[in-house]
Amino acid sequence: MGDIISKKTRYELAEYLSGFVLREIEQECEAVNMTPDLTHDPQCSGQRRTLARQYLHALDYTKEADARKFLALCENMLCAAAPDSTFRRQFPVWLRRDGFVFENGRIASVAHVTSLANVRSIAAEFDVGHMQEQISRMTAAVESDPALAIGSAKELIETCCKTILAERGKPAKGTEDVLELVKATRA
Repeated sequence: MGDIISKKTRYELAEYLSGFVLREIEQECEAVNMTPDLTHDPQCSGQRRTLARQYLHALDYTKEADARKFLALCENMLCAAAPDSTFRRQFPVWLRRDGFVFENGRIASVAHVTSLANVRSIAAEFDVGHMQEQISRMTAAVESDPALAIGSAKELIETCCKTILAERGKPAKGTEDVLELVKATRA
């Protein structure tokens, strides 16, 4: 599988990040659980430019989990940038070329296509065994018991939403229905 995020998009973000002081680069990258590859020597001038590239080099852009970290960093940087800044106007063009769009403060895939394999990999990342069980139940029931497959899909969505909300520090109350959970997760 090829890179999910192009080298050009990574380069543009690295250049933008290099305009920040070292501590700000660290804070922004660590806020999305990125760690720098301090062994990487990008052969560029300046500590800020080097540090930005070390953080971005540490990611494997063929893996969705790492691409999501990169996109989370992009989202944070775009939200913090002045609306009329060059970065805010031009960077979304590079994201768009990679298949992503920045709208309403969020970055989303243009295609909005998710496969069961994709969901399975996300469930593994969340490290929630229950999610894996739900996926197996859905897969097994699609032909033999569609009602069970639909019910399991609903449970999977609820579990995903609750996991995401908990990771954001906004745990669900437990009384929300699936639509309320999805709405809270998307907000």
